[in-house]
Amino acid sequence: GPPLIVPGPVVQTPGPVAPPYVTARWTRFPGSNALGQYYPARAANDEVEGAATVECTVLDKAGHVHCTALSEIPGNYGFGKATVQMVQDKGRVDTSQGDVKIGSILRTTVKWKLG
Repeated sequence: GPPLIVPGPVVQTPGPVAPPYVTARWTRFPGSNALGQYYPARAANDEVEGAATVECTVLDKAGHVHCTALSEIPGNYGFGKATVQMVQDKGRVDTSQGDVKIGSILRTTVKWKLG
């Protein structure tokens, strides 16, 4: 008779999976003084305002974070790098309620304004 075709297991290749972001409650977040301290020099000299979005991972119970820049507008002015440095140095996440744990990932956007 004809050959018997036995279907094998269905194999699905996983696509990129977005990380499960948590809503951050900041116990400390950089304010306007920090924006002045960390404002990228080239952007300040050229009187350019901008924004950057960073993704941060909670490192410890004290709420320290490690961040990477996801985007910056406009590009090539250093807003991404400045946002990463400022949030890591000055920001702290509230881990006291238990829903934001070590290893949690969050996103935040900082708008840079000259003032």
